[in-house]
Amino acid sequence: MTADKPLSNRDVRRAPLLDARAATRCPLRTHLMIEPPEHVVEQPLPVDVLVRIEEGRAFEDQVMAEVAAAVGDLPTLTGDEAATLAAMAAGVPVIPQAELRDHEGRRTGRPDLLVALPDPTPGGRTAYMPVEVKAHLVTAKAKGGSLGPLRACAHTDVADGLDPAAMAEVEGPWTRKRTDDLLQLAHYQRLLEHHGHAGPGWAGVIGSDRTLALVDLTAPTFQSWRNTTGRWSTLEKYDREFGFRLDVAALATDRVDGLTDEDPLVVPARSSECDRCRFEGVCTPRMEDADELTLLPKVTWDVRQRLHASGLTTRTALALADPTALPTKAIREAADHARVQTSGVPLAKVRGADVLELPRADVEVDVDMESTADGRVYLWGCLVTDRRAGTPPEYVPFVDFAPELDDTAVFVAFWDWLQRTRKAAIDAERSFAAYCWAGGGAEDRYLRLYGPRIGVDVESFITSPEWVDLHRVARAHVTTGGSLGLKVVAGRLGFQWRDDDPGGGQSMVWYGDAVAGSHEQQRRLLDYNADDVEATRWVRERLAEVWADLPRVGDLMPTG
Repeated sequence: MTADKPLSNRDVRRAPLLDARAATRCPLRTHLMIEPPEHVVEQPLPVDVLVRIEEGRAFEDQVMAEVAAAVGDLPTLTGDEAATLAAMAAGVPVIPQAELRDHEGRRTGRPDLLVALPDPTPGGRTAYMPVEVKAHLVTAKAKGGSLGPLRACAHTDVADGLDPAAMAEVEGPWTRKRTDDLLQLAHYQRLLEHHGHAGPGWAGVIGSDRTLALVDLTAPTFQSWRNTTGRWSTLEKYDREFGFRLDVAALATDRVDGLTDEDPLVVPARSSECDRCRFEGVCTPRMEDADELTLLPKVTWDVRQRLHASGLTTRTALALADPTALPTKAIREAADHARVQTSGVPLAKVRGADVLELPRADVEVDVDMESTADGRVYLWGCLVTDRRAGTPPEYVPFVDFAPELDDTAVFVAFWDWLQRTRKAAIDAERSFAAYCWAGGGAEDRYLRLYGPRIGVDVESFITSPEWVDLHRVARAHVTTGGSLGLKVVAGRLGFQWRDDDPGGGQSMVWYGDAVAGSHEQQRRLLDYNADDVEATRWVRERLAEVWADLPRVGDLMPTG
């Protein structure tokens, strides 16, 4: 399937060429980049974001060097479109840092790698697949099968070369479904189609595990907007997302040039992109003034449009709606979030949570880990509390700030201590429990990563009653009207971090200085981690204390 022209409803010939991020970028940001509002205060990117960008570039350089060592010398294109087209015409096996443009489709893009496929195009030209380098995990093993609908996957280590024929013979773990990665690859696929060098729809991502994972861009992957039982391929979703943003760009261009006074196609709506967008200071006040529905968790643009169609156009209107008349569980939950946000209450009981079911033990250990940008854990922090003895909690960190991190050794020390602590409790006829926050994400994943390395059974521990995810407990009992992150829940229960700017992203910045020998930053990281485990203990204690006095979400009403 090809799409020489994007799915657009306008004359887009005057629109600027859009890059590979366009299909995933906020549509309003696309508009404001062309027609910026007056007096925009440029918001600098957060330091942790800048560090991630630099680390991503460094990782890409490393991978490119490994690819060159595996496949031989690579041509030097330095973003030259004419050189890219010449290399493709000559059938160069691996083309790095390509540059492609499609003026008819209004696209431009710079794929990290183009890899020649064994079978030519129907026109007899060399066919290529696009490959991106990403400084995050791309592949992972999942219990019971796929992590998502991407079932067609092969992989190979970068050091073994990038021979597509060899890749197809290797079976590997399922590909993680990362929408941004997939739509970026679809953008490059459409560029290759325009130039007559596209393969049948395979693309690849080299992740931080140095594995090249292949994905089929034509496989049914994404839920269709119009057909709740059908699925779109990555290419189909890309065409619609890109086509809409091209319409947005075309209208913005016409407005700037004085050719129309038509209103923009989009209005401010909250998304995960807002916090790192230079227009956040423009859009957020507008959303607050409009009582915008997307300020609620999980209310996407599609959900917002469905609510608008039913006459519910603000958070207040949704908060006042009869819950029994709302069509889905997700929308009923959104209505409850709206009740909290519009009532000013910091915390409320969710529906049906009359009794606090919070597992407790005589010996309790709170666990939190800190990892590097490339996914290696340098710190496992523990807070051990002997409730029967009544002694003060003790913070026990297992950490390595050495430039050559031995993350496996850090895990061995942590795991041995945890098992000794558990055994001592059981031998003393005391109950034991270890607690984490959202362990189903980070902690569980890293336990499963490191456990097999040292030959220990972590699965029986993870699935036992002795390993308690407090995030899951909180989700079953309370709502903040927004995030259920530890910083939010503990904060609303009165906990304060010592650091003025706590956060996992910031900790990655501090880690770089800590490895460079800064004792101040090493102490800062340990204090931050100690506060995190103290915060989980705090949530456990305070929630039990205030439970009886928390309002029920169904009893809340908007104020003002």
